[in-house]
Amino acid sequence: PRPARADPERLQRVLFNLIQNAIRHTPADGSVTVRAEPAGDWVEIEVADTGAGIPREDRERLFQPFVRGQLDAGGAGGAGLGLVISKAIVEAHGGRIWLADSDVGTRVRFVIPT
Repeated sequence: PRPARADPERLQRVLFNLIQNAIRHTPADGSVTVRAEPAGDWVEIEVADTGAGIPREDRERLFQPFVRGQLDAGGAGGAGLGLVISKAIVEAHGGRIWLADSDVGTRVRFVIPT
């Protein structure tokens, strides 16, 4: 597989945002998984958690500024900008980001070209 052509600091920010959200919305006995794999001319990255999940009707709105999901298990929430920033970075790299269907928790995926 070819390496992705990307700004490592910006992609680190995307991963930080996604992992922070996953941890924030996952109970202490849950888990967060990060996976990356080649997908043709793309690299696909997924951050999945075993938290409460996101209702289908709220999914598209989560990529809009200042929209927040449910409060985390500890009661503190974020500002609602992490997914917006992540989307802007991924799209600036020619990729896309979305919420994948999940039976348990939340799965956020993004792809960037190689």
